[in-house]
Amino acid sequence: MQKQQNIKNVIFTDQKLSGELNTQLSKFRLVHHNHGALHTHDCAEFGICLSGNGIFSVSDKTYPFFNGVVSYIPPNVPHIGQNPANKESEWIFLFADPKCFGSVAPPEDGIIIWNEDAVSLLFMIINAQKSNQDKGVYYRSLLDSFFVCISSHASFPLPDCNPYIFHKICPAIQYISEKYIEKIRVKDLADLCYMSVSNFSQSFIKAIGITPMDYMHSLRISMAETLLHSPDLSITEIAYRIGYSNQSSFYRQFVKKHQISPFEYQKTLGIFNANFV
Repeated sequence: MQKQQNIKNVIFTDQKLSGELNTQLSKFRLVHHNHGALHTHDCAEFGICLSGNGIFSVSDKTYPFFNGVVSYIPPNVPHIGQNPANKESEWIFLFADPKCFGSVAPPEDGIIIWNEDAVSLLFMIINAQKSNQDKGVYYRSLLDSFFVCISSHASFPLPDCNPYIFHKICPAIQYISEKYIEKIRVKDLADLCYMSVSNFSQSFIKAIGITPMDYMHSLRISMAETLLHSPDLSITEIAYRIGYSNQSSFYRQFVKKHQISPFEYQKTLGIFNANFV
């Protein structure tokens, strides 16, 4: 049974690891819109998305996930996963003690990546930690290969920030994660953190690097990226599902991030949407 300590809206979780290699394997079917609270683990977390799609927020960054995506979250890095409303996804998670890793240092930052080699290696790691017939030699060699693989591909560095400031604004981050499809005011976020609007806005930028509203738009556009994988949803419907009341606002924010329209983005995925309006 894992114990949790809730401090300023971040849940610090002590995972119950076992065996000679200090690991724990879990399979989750994530059926809710919001996968729990913003949280950290006292160990490393490896994940494979088996089905579904959504967004994964790691510290101040948000990334789309879908079938075949692999994640690596170092110890003590805040993160949270979310599905589109009324959708579900399925994951396998391996929690592991970094003290039992091999000779290759793991990335210091959280990584969300779509790479077939990384998926194959992680499944092999999961099987190796189950059998452990050679006292972890094979397990550690696979971990070395996995870390080399994910480090050589696109990674997403997390900014250095004052942990105290980050935890002060965590109630706002949690609120945006849960309510991003609704109308959000900066004053309401500041009130959640018991701060003035000015102090809150300055603290948020100092901790995250962007304004609270830019963070909300980033979250919405990341969710849109997952919905754009479906050819059955119109652009108007996607805009509505992620919190925009009109197409023009959605287009403006999407182009700001990607320099192309949502429809053009779908074309880069090889998806033809007959319902793009």
